[in-house]
Amino acid sequence: MRRLPLKLQILAAPLALAVPTIVFVIFILFYLNDISRQNDTIREWARATDQLKIARSADYQMLHILGQLKPEISTEQREELFFNYIEQSQLLTSSLSANELKDKISTETQKVFDHVLEKTRYTENLDVEASILALQKLTPKLDYAYNTLQAKKRTLYVNSNQDINDITSKLSTLILSVLGIATLISLIIALYVSNNLKRRFASISQYATDILQGNFKTLAAPENINDELDQLTERIAKMSQRLTHSIESERILQSAEDERQRIAMDIHDQFLSEISHLRREIEQSRGQLSQDRQLLHIDRTLERLNTELRSLINDLFPHSLEMLGLEASLREYVERKLAGIQNIEYYIQVDEEIDSMLNSKQCLHIYRIAIEAISNILKHAFCSRFELVFKVINNKPVLTIEDNGCGFNFNKTEVLGHIGLLSIKQRASILDSEASWSTSRFSSGTCFKLTLDSHIPEKSSKTFKHEKRTKSYA
Repeated sequence: MRRLPLKLQILAAPLALAVPTIVFVIFILFYLNDISRQNDTIREWARATDQLKIARSADYQMLHILGQLKPEISTEQREELFFNYIEQSQLLTSSLSANELKDKISTETQKVFDHVLEKTRYTENLDVEASILALQKLTPKLDYAYNTLQAKKRTLYVNSNQDINDITSKLSTLILSVLGIATLISLIIALYVSNNLKRRFASISQYATDILQGNFKTLAAPENINDELDQLTERIAKMSQRLTHSIESERILQSAEDERQRIAMDIHDQFLSEISHLRREIEQSRGQLSQDRQLLHIDRTLERLNTELRSLINDLFPHSLEMLGLEASLREYVERKLAGIQNIEYYIQVDEEIDSMLNSKQCLHIYRIAIEAISNILKHAFCSRFELVFKVINNKPVLTIEDNGCGFNFNKTEVLGHIGLLSIKQRASILDSEASWSTSRFSSGTCFKLTLDSHIPEKSSKTFKHEKRTKSYA
């Protein structure tokens, strides 16, 4: 089963707590909206009741005013009473015609209200007796409607309070249950994710500790990439494989170099010393003329063997690399290989700061890479000129070797799989550098380039001490 992305695993516990909380908030908003709707309904009935209360008061005031309209009162008093009657009549009309009452009273009651309003509306020929009868008929209707609306309002208020109590009780139970379950689930998820991540990180940490302690074992890559931690494990596994391969390759090559050095020292200490001793004895016996020709032949043979053995020793372990530096060693190698060959020109340039930037192992690996590339040129390129340039470009040492020979298809796997090229790539891997082949800038031929990493490790205690040779280029 595919795992969630790492960030979702980390957020799983908070989400397990947040999601029920959000659902709970939605429930609260729903219930609050229902309570608000009930309150609005109660307020509507309260406004309707208030309108009937105002109408009852206006009805009472109008009856009282009509009762004071007697023939013996003065004109001034009559006008004041009519003015008060008009004011109360307008108040009664506005109350009974209010929108709050339209859907709260029956159609029949509304017709009675309209009839009374028509009878009691003030005119110059107001019929006082008819108005009194109409208002008296209206009074019980108002009382009944008011009491009915008041009872309805009270019922709604009681029901609303009961609903609020029920909702409060439900919400209390719900919040305790939901938050309790969500908290428990989030804790379980948090513990599971924490233990899982702790176990996986512990595996990677233990592997890193093993590497620091020198135990270079390969980390197993996950079968399926499910999250970012699997991707990290896979990359560390690939890095560990490369590191192990690089270390093994370096050990093999270093063992080979040590063996070459041992063989070179053995030949130098034993074979060459014996030959030199033999030559000295032959020189001492040259006074006998009958043996001169034979001794001369032996001497020349021994001299040739001496030269070849010194060349072999230098190939096995180039002492000139330590004494003279990289450029002089490469020149010496090329001059020795091209001895007697007149139709090949070469150009060698090594920046002065190169030797000071490299330690002895790096310099030896680069020397081996360069002579392998030059050897391939001399054997297979059929060129008339080759150039070797080793200089610093953008703070990176770059070795370039190119020729004007026949070239080769450097994209073919079987070509790059030859031992010489494999050796170059293996040494380049040890140097943490990039080796590449491309078309030469000449009209034909191949260009080999080795680019070292810009970070140069600290030099070993064994450094090169040499003097630059001033011999001109060939």
